[in-house]
Amino acid sequence: MHVFLLFSGTNDRAVVALLRAIGKLGQQAAVIARSAADQVLSSAYRDLVVAVRENDTLSVPLLAGYIAQAKAKFGARRVTLVPISEFFNTFLLDHKEALESIDGVHVPLVDPSLYAKLTNKASATEFFAREGIAPPPEYAGIDDAVVPFVAKPKCNVDGKRVLYPVLVKSDADLAAFKASEDPSHYFFQHFVTGRSFYLLAYFARTGEVFCSSQENLAQQPGGKSIVLARTADFHASDIGVKLRQALSQCGYFGFAMIECIVGDDGAYFIEMNPRPWGPLDLCLNHDCGIVEAFVGDWATEDATAYQGRRLSRARHATYLWTGGIVNTWRRRRTTVHRYGSEARLAGAALRALAGDVYLASDSWRIFYKELWK
Repeated sequence: MHVFLLFSGTNDRAVVALLRAIGKLGQQAAVIARSAADQVLSSAYRDLVVAVRENDTLSVPLLAGYIAQAKAKFGARRVTLVPISEFFNTFLLDHKEALESIDGVHVPLVDPSLYAKLTNKASATEFFAREGIAPPPEYAGIDDAVVPFVAKPKCNVDGKRVLYPVLVKSDADLAAFKASEDPSHYFFQHFVTGRSFYLLAYFARTGEVFCSSQENLAQQPGGKSIVLARTADFHASDIGVKLRQALSQCGYFGFAMIECIVGDDGAYFIEMNPRPWGPLDLCLNHDCGIVEAFVGDWATEDATAYQGRRLSRARHATYLWTGGIVNTWRRRRTTVHRYGSEARLAGAALRALAGDVYLASDSWRIFYKELWK
């Protein structure tokens, strides 16, 4: 018996998508909830919860205890620790040898040096630039940067703190950034505009690549979560092929989401996330085989094991996170989108409602809680 062990409480939309896929493919999942208020406890997957964390502290003995609880509850001998967030993945890589010394435990991540090269913003920018995928033009330093610009952390994790890109849109933003952050931890790029695409892929350990892409139609302000997207064919473009080849050639395996901005002057590399992404549910709703490949790779050691029974055979799909839109409006903020007005965005969201990540039989309580909290 094999079990996929997930930590919930961060990247929750990806957690729900993975739980859906794992169950529908006949495999077993187990969940460690972050707190008693964890969203997973309001879903149909609450019975998969084997423990609720007392706090955010994590250690090898503590994780070993969770692993033992998951094994005992489901009668499992093998456990795959699902990479779900930057902080958790950093912990897994820092302690990979100790964790994999536990009988039957697997950490499905590449070696720490390759992971760091691809996930940290500065090194990933250099890597893909060498492969011919241009990043936005870079300023020599913060004093040379012209508003608007993007401040990107050189490394994603600083101690126990995860750093995120900061969009500096005004002199007030610049003053606030200097007051709250250490500029030496960041590098600075021109703010480029255009259509936003994610190349989506799973790279199997045996070399097969399963891929798709999405066009991002609406996003929370400050470069936060995508709230509306649709399938695209960016992965089949010259840049998309080049991105996939670069990762295959360096020996990468695992999930990969690469963002590019495509404008009138071409495509720019923005970032790569070597872990499941928030709108992962889109991949369950069209015929790409990405999540099926991950499940097959680690449950059966064959990434093609479930390709004959993909979760959807639809060619196109739409992704929506209504709660993300409503929360933005509740804070009197404006989403970043292509519809011209919030009213037109609301209309687009209503048309896409069938693709809402939480408006489903296994998670409808989360959907309504987000609307009315």
